[in-house]
Amino acid sequence: MSVGQEFRTDPSNRDLAMTRNRIRHQLIPLLEQEFNPNIREVLNRMARQAAEIEDVFESLCGPLVDRALVDVTSSVVRLDCTVLADQPRHLVRECLVRIWERLDWPRQKMGFTEWDRLAELCVHDGDIVFPGAIHASRRGCLLVLERQPRPRGA
Repeated sequence: MSVGQEFRTDPSNRDLAMTRNRIRHQLIPLLEQEFNPNIREVLNRMARQAAEIEDVFESLCGPLVDRALVDVTSSVVRLDCTVLADQPRHLVRECLVRIWERLDWPRQKMGFTEWDRLAELCVHDGDIVFPGAIHASRRGCLLVLERQPRPRGA
């Protein structure tokens, strides 16, 4: 994909200490040589498919999140679990990610396991503290997400 910028050679592009460079300079050539000479085309096609899937999730998540939101402030979100409970698990995880994004809550330490545990709270009782001091609990048919205030000086 072209973004209208000129090609530039950056010395960091050769630094094999960086994972992206080891993939580009070592792994992909190995895959081409040993497994599939068309691996770049395959990976590009998969990237396009992933982008298409992301577009589908975007179109599904917006209305679903809007239906599930009971109320929202900068530090507390209440979701109606009955709206999310019967949805495919992956869609629920994606909706929860979008809620985090809307609120600009920290996501750096939220991996698949954390998103999945959070989605689990839409169908089962529980109480979990997530990275970023975000407390999630199931209260009746509500999933309540509360971001604890950061201590002064933190």
